[in-house]
Amino acid sequence: KLQFLYLIGRCSGSLVGCGMTGWRRVPAAYGRLSRRPAPLPARPTHLPSRLLYTQGASFHTPTAATEMTAIPTRTRTASALEEANVTAFVDATVNWETNCTFGELGAGAAQDAGHVLLLAPSVAAAEARFAGLDLFTDEVKASLEHAAEEKVYALSVAVPGKGLRRVMIGLLPQTASRYNSKARPDVITALVEAALGDGKKVETLDVLSALDAEHELAVAQAVARASHTFSAKSKNWERGYVNDKLAKVHVLLQGPLRVGPEGLRIVAQGVQLAARLVDAPTNLLDTTTYPQICQGYAKRLGLFTCEVMAGEDLRENGYGGLYGVGKAAEFPPALVTMSYKPQTQGGAAKEKIALVGKGMVYDTGGLSLKVGGNMNGMKCDMGGSAAVFAGFVVAAQLGSPHPLDCVLCIADNAVGPRAQRNDDVVVFRSGRTCAINNTDAEGRLILADGVYHAAALCGEKPAVVMDMATLTGAQMVSTGQRHAGLYTSSAAWEAKMMRAGVASGDLLFPLVYAPEFHKALFASTVSDGKNLMSKTNDAGSSCAAYFIEANLPEKYVDEGGSYVHVDLAGPAFQADWGTGYGVALLAQVLKYDA
Repeated sequence: KLQFLYLIGRCSGSLVGCGMTGWRRVPAAYGRLSRRPAPLPARPTHLPSRLLYTQGASFHTPTAATEMTAIPTRTRTASALEEANVTAFVDATVNWETNCTFGELGAGAAQDAGHVLLLAPSVAAAEARFAGLDLFTDEVKASLEHAAEEKVYALSVAVPGKGLRRVMIGLLPQTASRYNSKARPDVITALVEAALGDGKKVETLDVLSALDAEHELAVAQAVARASHTFSAKSKNWERGYVNDKLAKVHVLLQGPLRVGPEGLRIVAQGVQLAARLVDAPTNLLDTTTYPQICQGYAKRLGLFTCEVMAGEDLRENGYGGLYGVGKAAEFPPALVTMSYKPQTQGGAAKEKIALVGKGMVYDTGGLSLKVGGNMNGMKCDMGGSAAVFAGFVVAAQLGSPHPLDCVLCIADNAVGPRAQRNDDVVVFRSGRTCAINNTDAEGRLILADGVYHAAALCGEKPAVVMDMATLTGAQMVSTGQRHAGLYTSSAAWEAKMMRAGVASGDLLFPLVYAPEFHKALFASTVSDGKNLMSKTNDAGSSCAAYFIEANLPEKYVDEGGSYVHVDLAGPAFQADWGTGYGVALLAQVLKYDA
């Protein structure tokens, strides 16, 4: 019989494996799993051993059509201290609430904070739209002439009946090109950060906007980005790594609001959730805790289902790309599938959309090791999965009319005895094969399995498969730090995404879509292709996206399906912080442009 070593963690008790051929129990002391001899199964057309989210946030795997065998909620280490620490992080991530609230500026709107920031696109707009407010005194009006664009001008003002207030004026630049949002959310974030740093004790901040109501989503995400919820500073780590000293920020916008106060709060929370996940280090956000956070949100909200396939289950079900990248790590790779169905209330549901995210919780480069300091910051390489997960959660809360699937491909590209090698050949879930010629081009390998899974194995065929990923450094060369790269098979979706980017403030710029040119660069003599193109200076971001697209079901695009890829390597992580990029964009696409 076949025997092999299998590292499963440092826990006591029995080890239970799950796979299509069936693992049997062996004593924990052996540190291995023994498999009964059995013929290799045919490639499955469904997922019989998917790990399911159930009540109580535990993982289960079906062993028969009607039988469920419980396995531990999370298998990590035997350290009680470490597990308590990690559990506190998971619980805090699932249960925290944003520090941002929203309302409509008008008669009777409370402005009670000790600090107030007046945001305006011009002096004239400020004078017209803040007139009548108690705090808009003659002194404040006179100070408008001294305020400079993109800088905070602060003064202390005696407000009749309310005492002393710290009033700050933030003028926005009037320049915004056609590929930028006229709200200039980049500047809004900087101004709010400056206002929150005005003095040592800013406990409450009112942000009053003179911008047109159409910019509400861009303003909301920009304000949310100014507050960073993750903190490993002393005391904060003991409270689940939450910065619970954040100032309360109340934003008052011009009406009438389309999204509304509660919708804007949901978007702000989603932006901060995505940023928190990106900011968390891999010894907290790993391939076991990340799926558990997804499960926690499914249980907390009750709006969608959550299923997890992990470890050897991935190998036995043919997910060679995801399994191969993550197999050397301390904890196994995982595929998380979440599904949301809208409450149509008699109306017809919109087209189904599948979201897929790259969840590389850490990227060493594998055996093609990142050197020269290039590994620093690679905790952010799951920024695409953070965007689609948080965006999916937001869309479900907002009541998107689209049926949605959200697939997270979660792995840790580590170095070890079991690490994938250059020259290895992997078989994807699509049946395509790939000869590895660079283990640091790993994102496309896990997403190749993810897009096929989303398009072919999640029930009804989606009309659109959209993935988001911190995929290539070439994206930052192509479209810069503030614009994600957009690659899509559909001219209509390209236009739709571009409009949504400007409206939400999550900016994009199109990448070249020419599969007929990209295909030849991946040619291999031994397999269907290689994972790194032969010319790395030939539309690298487009080529990487093409590689993923090529693993969609045969004729998916030819038969009317649309593929959309967003490479957010630049905008997802800036100045050592996650930005929450992509959440407002998905809110716009899945709800407000639906």
